[in-house]
Amino acid sequence: MVMYTEIKDYILECIKKKEYYAGYKLPPEREFTEKFSASRMTVRRAVDELIQEGILIKKKGKGITGTYVSEPKKTRSLRRISISTDKELIHEYGQIRVEILEKKIIKNHSVTNKLLGLLPHEEIYQVKRVQYGWDIPIVYENIFFPLKYFPHIQEADFNQSLTTITPLYLIDGLQQGNNEVEIECIIATPRLMKLLSVTRDTPILQMNIIVRDINGIPLYCGKDSYDGNSFKYSSHAEIE
Repeated sequence: MVMYTEIKDYILECIKKKEYYAGYKLPPEREFTEKFSASRMTVRRAVDELIQEGILIKKKGKGITGTYVSEPKKTRSLRRISISTDKELIHEYGQIRVEILEKKIIKNHSVTNKLLGLLPHEEIYQVKRVQYGWDIPIVYENIFFPLKYFPHIQEADFNQSLTTITPLYLIDGLQQGNNEVEIECIIATPRLMKLLSVTRDTPILQMNIIVRDINGIPLYCGKDSYDGNSFKYSSHAEIE
């Protein structure tokens, strides 16, 4: 009887010999079942363990669905909040494309009001968008701009990077200061699975951001969601 560890060791050996290289798409399950005279359950256990160990990764999407050998994770600085002006990502993916999913004016958003120190009657522009490179979703963003600080912001501006929006539309007299960043890891929800083209149980890095002015006043906030199999963050990474 074939043990799943035999299949696992075979895949690892293929990677070691560079027969399976970074970004290589593994053959379908049936090839492993035939090669080892093993059940599909045995093959899946071997593959699932390698996914859990970060050696393999599952992808889902038009023309890319399958299991791949993991590529090195892209390191981003904790001080970066812009995707479309990130030179490394532009080099990797080419021109970054923004797709606006939803934009609306809201009031009395309990979490955002607390983070930004807003009163219940104060209006907020909420924007949900996905940024793509080569039609690959990089990040899903949920951003909140208080209208009292951005009174002239327009819908068309949400296709731009945040670093472009902020200096153009901040009310006179306010200047952007430091960012407050907090990162947590969650398991992909059905919505994030769809938006980021990831599979169930994919780790998601959620980057919670508050942007403050030079006096510490919170100007706007957002939550960015990245595929944890593709990205990692470092306080030592070079900033833009």
